[in-house]
Amino acid sequence: MTLRLVKIGLFVASVVGLALWLSHKNKPNVVNGPAVITTPNGTVVVQQPGKPPTTVYQPQPDSTVISTDSHGNVTVSVKAFGIGFDPGIGAAYSDKLRLSLDSRLLFYKRLGLNVGLAFSTSRDTELADIVKPFAAVSYALPFSKLSNTSVYLGATLDRGIIGGVRVKL
Repeated sequence: MTLRLVKIGLFVASVVGLALWLSHKNKPNVVNGPAVITTPNGTVVVQQPGKPPTTVYQPQPDSTVISTDSHGNVTVSVKAFGIGFDPGIGAAYSDKLRLSLDSRLLFYKRLGLNVGLAFSTSRDTELADIVKPFAAVSYALPFSKLSNTSVYLGATLDRGIIGGVRVKL
């Protein structure tokens, strides 16, 4: 019993330590001098005269803060790690093709931790096989045409593997 409690305590301590370490990744980018800032397809593009553009992915666009000081320096603060509710719908495959509804709960840049439900699409299924809850790790695709699309891979509650594609709602 005490060995099990020690394992649980170590797991919780490592998760808290990882969360604290990742929270320090939310540092702002400071651009000296004037800049033109655009936000196409979930990214922030900073263009300065005579320099190549800098592109920063923003996993949660409503949390990005852009400010300027009295000297004309621009500060772009993109939240790289955080907790949020980002619902999505998609297609998954575990033992057969399924429709999935999920939510990204934690994110670090393009990676996310999702939980959801996978619904059976066939009519001749048993009652216990209609819905499969799952947890998965997702990756937001870096292509501009698919900026709201992610792929994920995870496990169901009955210890099966599930993978799929999701689109943000």
